[in-house]
Amino acid sequence: MVGAVITRHWPALVRDVLALGYRPTDLFTKLSFSEVACIIIASPPNSAVRHSVDKGWSREAHLLANMAEGEAGIAKIKEPYQRPGVTERQSDDPTQNPFFTADALTWEEFDRREKERYDPNRKHVKRPGSSHSRALQSSGPRPVPKVNELKFGRNRK
Repeated sequence: MVGAVITRHWPALVRDVLALGYRPTDLFTKLSFSEVACIIIASPPNSAVRHSVDKGWSREAHLLANMAEGEAGIAKIKEPYQRPGVTERQSDDPTQNPFFTADALTWEEFDRREKERYDPNRKHVKRPGSSHSRALQSSGPRPVPKVNELKFGRNRK
């Protein structure tokens, strides 16, 4: 990559060297070969070298173009993009993902819990180890106040 940038993208390299406060004559004199190689290899995305090597396309521009082409039906992405630092892809299966572990419920169990949760005759009592700050004994749903009974603004007390 270093040789390609020096031979094909010299003006971009000179521009980045000038931005760093050096002169083009400092290349390979004040700046050693390893320092020039570091300037080239570690050039940030907004540098002239990156712009020249990538022909003006950032990674984000490539991804947006792929998304637009995918939505338009022009291109199909068959596998996920390779990402730096990601060597092994995790499964999308929630049972295989250790980040969120939970017991699966059957639909029958879910329906039973929903009925129990919204049962108007249910007594709400603090259970040992729960995070409720107080125990509530409910005799049913609370009545909803009428609009003229509500206090707004300065009249609220």
